[in-house]
Amino acid sequence: MGYYYSKCIKIISLLLTLGFGLLFFCITFYIHEFGHVFFGALSNIIHHKTFSIPYFSNCVKCFLIPVPQQTHIDLEATLLFTIGGITTTLITIYYVFVKFLPKKIDRPHILFIVFFLLFFIHEIIGNMICGTDNHIGDPLLSCDNYIIFSIFLKSIPFLVGIVFSLIFYREVEKFLKKLYKMS
Repeated sequence: MGYYYSKCIKIISLLLTLGFGLLFFCITFYIHEFGHVFFGALSNIIHHKTFSIPYFSNCVKCFLIPVPQQTHIDLEATLLFTIGGITTTLITIYYVFVKFLPKKIDRPHILFIVFFLLFFIHEIIGNMICGTDNHIGDPLLSCDNYIIFSIFLKSIPFLVGIVFSLIFYREVEKFLKKLYKMS
């Protein structure tokens, strides 16, 4: 394999893993809102003895991908409904990480902790403090007024993309090299 092909594969691998990291971040919005729907429906059955499904009320753009932003429930929101999104997101991230983590990676535990903490902090700040996933159903703070929260929430997707790249870059590079040799 020539020098330039090797460099191109490295660049393409980096761009692909960054892109997949950002896409994964956007998909977590669906996972989060699905958690509200699932736990909201479960909560309605348990607490209200009725089957009422919560619904998405509006969408925002996550890197040009429309993602659900808020889920509403016709009955009184319970703790299950409120924390259902955060819980589902964190469980899903844990599962995906354990299932798909490359076996030959340096310091997998540190990368897992960083990846998980990024999402955990994003879920707490973005949904409980600055969002409506709390006991009062309204933001506790306006994060636009707090520069540290605002910067953090805007930088999270890129931090997730970088950590995702650190985790999966070598695997994507190996795959592209195999693909190149086959052609």
